[in-house]
Amino acid sequence: RSGSASAISETSAEFGGALGVAILGSMATLVYRTAMSGADLSGLDAAQATAVSSTLAGAVETAQSMTGAPPAWLETAKSGFSLGFAASCVLATAMLLLLAFFSRRVYAAAHINKDSLTSH
Repeated sequence: RSGSASAISETSAEFGGALGVAILGSMATLVYRTAMSGADLSGLDAAQATAVSSTLAGAVETAQSMTGAPPAWLETAKSGFSLGFAASCVLATAMLLLLAFFSRRVYAAAHINKDSLTSH
């Protein structure tokens, strides 16, 4: 029994971590790309426009390769990334609070006797 319980616990932790990264990362990317959809990328070729609208790293790298003052879309990229990160943090916090509340309700309903947990 203890082996099965350990396996379930370990699998749940790995699955939860992977699912959390996938959901939060996808949400942050969606917020970034939505923010960048309104940016004026008219002075860029297709490859540069794709790089800028896809990731902050692509936007920074493209801006560094250009001469002159930093382009206006760079601030949009930075704020879009920050907004996506903040939205992911808010969602993660809300989910943790919801799971803590749910866990408390489940454990309270289980009526675990502390004497039965001690080893004999």
